[in-house]
Amino acid sequence: MDWKHVPQDRVCMLELYAFRGVYKQQPLVQITAQPNRRIRWIQYKRSGLVIQTATGGREARDVSLSGKRLGVTSWVVGYWDMTVGQAQLWEFPARGGKRPPDLEFSGRNHPCWPRPLGFGLHPTVLGLRQEDVWPLPAAFASAS
Repeated sequence: MDWKHVPQDRVCMLELYAFRGVYKQQPLVQITAQPNRRIRWIQYKRSGLVIQTATGGREARDVSLSGKRLGVTSWVVGYWDMTVGQAQLWEFPARGGKRPPDLEFSGRNHPCWPRPLGFGLHPTVLGLRQEDVWPLPAAFASAS
């Protein structure tokens, strides 16, 4: 079943098994939802694209704009607990090495809002529609 079609309210635990050649200890993360909480699970993969560039001059005309895909560079999983207003994300790089810091917020924020109030995620990452995202607070909306 595609992740977008999973009934989020029926999932009580999320485990990530990935990059087994890099990380020996599996699952990479295990998240358990507390009872009587409204949880939206978050999971997505990051990927990259390398594009050749040049800085002016004659050689700039000779550079093609073709890119090279890097494939999956990391996997991000987490949750948004709407009951208490807490969200947390963990990121695991595909090549190992140092993990980025965990992303977290508490309060009456939304993961789709821009930072620092959210993570700037697209609503489909949470299985939501654009109209399901709450409007930004007036003070923040007028500053952006």
